[in-house]
Amino acid sequence: MTPTSAAVFTTAVEATTGTWGAPLGDVVNNTWPSDHAAVVVDFDLAEIDADGNGLSDVWEMKWFGETGNNPQLDMNGDGLRLIDAFRFGLAPVGAPQRPLEAEVREGNIRLLARLSNRALGAGVTLQASSELLEESWQSLWSYDNDPGMEAEIIMNIDPQGDGAWSLEIADPLALNHARRFYRFHTGSPPG
Repeated sequence: MTPTSAAVFTTAVEATTGTWGAPLGDVVNNTWPSDHAAVVVDFDLAEIDADGNGLSDVWEMKWFGETGNNPQLDMNGDGLRLIDAFRFGLAPVGAPQRPLEAEVREGNIRLLARLSNRALGAGVTLQASSELLEESWQSLWSYDNDPGMEAEIIMNIDPQGDGAWSLEIADPLALNHARRFYRFHTGSPPG
């Protein structure tokens, strides 16, 4: 368990004194800020991965009814390995899903991305290229470098539950190219 935030909630000290039903008088020389206080702490609970395959045991049980699944398998033929479906908050079975799609909106390219908190630390980077050559891919955004998703290119964040979000991302350089390709790259976290 890792604490992620904390807040103190207080109630004001009664401003008057007196017996029940009698006229009230002011509290004199009161230096107490509160007569009641509560501290609320939020914790980030680490997911259990007893078999060490990189997939949460709860996630495996939800989708497969057992643990020990091979994270490199693609169970629904969508081109995503189980580990990728886990990181992007996608269903690993059933109809194929994509973690990244592009659309033209108001004359601008908007990338619609799906991502989950499970991708943090996995080196997930949004990249763009105009040539599809390995050396031509350029990083637009890195989840590890921007875990709060506060970069200017992120236009909208829509929570999807279960620690997943849909993001709307703008590519500021898209209109400078005749064509543009996008991908999420996973690997070693950027240095």
